[in-house]
Amino acid sequence: MKKIAKTLIDTKILDRALAVGVLCEAAFVIAAHYRPFLGLHFGLFACMMIAGTAALLYARNAGVGICVGGSANETDQSTRITTHIALACRADLMLGKPGGGSDEALMLQTNEMLRALALLHHHQATPTANSPK
Repeated sequence: MKKIAKTLIDTKILDRALAVGVLCEAAFVIAAHYRPFLGLHFGLFACMMIAGTAALLYARNAGVGICVGGSANETDQSTRITTHIALACRADLMLGKPGGGSDEALMLQTNEMLRALALLHHHQATPTANSPK
């Protein structure tokens, strides 16, 4: 049994993913202590997203495909956040949400990906005051 568990879970990668998740959650708790607004409005959501991001990092390091998704009962804002996480983690598959149909989910995700990439290209092309000449 121990041999099977060893082959299924790489403990070194799991330790790193857990460390990232715990450090991010600790930083959020400290920030919420000084800014109660954070704790009231984003506490549960932030901890959930940190755990999900740690799982994505584990899957990426373990060489397993990444699928980012959710349920059909979500908002357009959660779709935008999930799209940015999928772009940052280079997910292999992104499930369509919100809604039961595919057209609104595809539109929201495509628009948000194009928006994020356009902002990235704009910031890379625009010289800043501190950039070398």
